Amino acid sequence: MKQKLLFFFLLFHVFSFGQQLEIGKSTSIISFDGSSELNFTIDLKKDEIYLFTIYQNMIDVEAIIFDSNGKQVAYTDLADGNNGYDKIEFSPEKHDHYKLVIRSVEKSKKTNGTVEVSVKKFSKEEIKIRKKIADDMKEENTKDIFTLDITHFWEAYDQLQFSKTTQDSINTIQKLYLDRGTDGLKEFQKVRYFGAEFFVERIKKYKKFYQSVRNNTMLPLQIKDLPSLIGSFKNIYPDARPAKICFAIGPMSTGGTISNNYLLIGVEMLAGNKDCDVSEITNENLKASILSRPTLESVKDFIKETAAHEYIHTQQSKNNKNACECSLLDNIIREGVASYISEKLMMQQKENNSRTFLYVKENEKKLWVELKSELCSKDFSKWLFNAASSKDRPGDLGYRIGYNLAESYYENAIDKKSAVKEMIEMNNPLLFLDKSLYDLKFR
Repeated sequence: MKQKLLFFFLLFHVFSFGQQLEIGKSTSIISFDGSSELNFTIDLKKDEIYLFTIYQNMIDVEAIIFDSNGKQVAYTDLADGNNGYDKIEFSPEKHDHYKLVIRSVEKSKKTNGTVEVSVKKFSKEEIKIRKKIADDMKEENTKDIFTLDITHFWEAYDQLQFSKTTQDSINTIQKLYLDRGTDGLKEFQKVRYFGAEFFVERIKKYKKFYQSVRNNTMLPLQIKDLPSLIGSFKNIYPDARPAKICFAIGPMSTGGTISNNYLLIGVEMLAGNKDCDVSEITNENLKASILSRPTLESVKDFIKETAAHEYIHTQQSKNNKNACECSLLDNIIREGVASYISEKLMMQQKENNSRTFLYVKENEKKLWVELKSELCSKDFSKWLFNAASSKDRPGDLGYRIGYNLAESYYENAIDKKSAVKEMIEMNNPLLFLDKSLYDLKFR
């Protein structure tokens, strides 16, 4: 009887507290279908710096660290889809017994899913190097526009030729690029998966494109009128708040986003033009966008326009809590307002020959009838953020329809200055649609 009780106690202990992690060692590859969670425990010391690395394969997971009181102290879900590395850098505020929990974020079980976990403690020498880097970056981090990350990337890129293994390449990108990142690049890493492993994979996949776009990516260092362009926004919106701009080189995953009053620009996604080698790019929408830019001046304009677009996003208001929830329309208006103000009012763009623009121009009524039937959907996959997945028509059509909707709002307004304020501070998408009179065009 005692043996049985001991067995059940041990079994309970394993499932309640999980496998013990050892610093400096990786777990074996663990089969994981996501139907339950994986628990690991580890003792960590106060003020040390630890790096948790979770490799996920064929399953998309999130990772959370809890202290002994069950309080969440760290979290990540950054890996690209269902394959890649999630990483948590964590410095405990107390010496404690911590728990790492891994959960699936998939909608169904993944029979072939696996994970592998490791924990590293940074040495005193590594911490010393980090402190020196932080001191070296102080001046750059006081600037409103960061471009140093571009230079650092190409320095790391040039050293890849000396790598003998994939791990050598990963270490090179980590030490010479990511570890030397500005505050902006570090913010970029938080909101997008910018791990060294992913960089190495993408640089290999798009080798010809990276080589051909290199000179173009230096253009942000030459754009002298960007501060005045952003500054001029105050002329049309006096309540504008400041924001910092980070130009960095990414792993071909995003052209621009915002986070904590940073404009985060992936230059490699914007700097391509017709002279670049796009033979490795299978995304037809991205390829068409690159080839549509004939000159370096057009690339500069696109970079400025994207920066202005993302800056406007930092100014937009949250929705009124009493407004009817209408997710798709809300996002289409927000993107459309940012596009219209940046392109038309700030850049004073007179023409647009993009694939998306021409498609919407030819099919606007048909597209609006289709979109109108699903305005309050939470599924954006047909209209927004689908440049990589849309096959039968251009991606991101919602941006251009939103542009037309914002244009209608502005053109129908008597007081244009008030209209800009209302567009930026839009907090009720259905009311905005009604006031724009856009729907009346098609009746």
